[in-house]
Amino acid sequence: MPSSTSGDSGWLEWAGAIMHRVWSDYLDTEGGGLFDLARNRGGEGLLPAAAKPVQDAPTPSGNGMAGLALARLAELTGASVWRERRDAVVSANAGRAAELGLHGATMLLAVDWVVQPATHLVIIEDGGGAGSKTADAMHQLALRSFFPRRVVHRVKVAEGDGSLPEAVRGMLESASGTRGFICVGTSCETPATTVEAWQETLARLTTKGKLAQ
Repeated sequence: MPSSTSGDSGWLEWAGAIMHRVWSDYLDTEGGGLFDLARNRGGEGLLPAAAKPVQDAPTPSGNGMAGLALARLAELTGASVWRERRDAVVSANAGRAAELGLHGATMLLAVDWVVQPATHLVIIEDGGGAGSKTADAMHQLALRSFFPRRVVHRVKVAEGDGSLPEAVRGMLESASGTRGFICVGTSCETPATTVEAWQETLARLTTKGKLAQ
């Protein structure tokens, strides 16, 4: 699965490798959540006590950022391991939300990814030439648009992708040509087949703040 911004799968693989390392080295296996120091740490000058930062003070909290990274990996890859780890980090820390106030913004954003559905902007590239140019333009428009919990996919039709929303996977078998989909949860808009139609759909849904009913 290519990364949402560049379309280069190497970045997504790199992000996954980092979060596997974070889980291996920083997880509190007894109390849940992530420490700010690795269990196998060593060397002079390191503080002896490990903490599990949840507050933004003032930089974003480590556990909040980990929750967001895991949430995005879950949506971009469709792999259950990332969803399970996202839920584990959030569950271990979300009970402290009442005491965090303004300083809990990053963790609360991670909680939002758990309790609300992601918005998937999916560009299916079918064929080269004009199809690729249309996909390029749709991809750029998707990246410039704001939706809560936005996830951008760009997929070549010949490759397929198990992380796509189920409704989109079904449509891939019944239509052809480069096109764009917007899905929230299990609800999807009619696919756009031109750049102009895609731009209109993005503008309409950005203004409404939700999918058409």
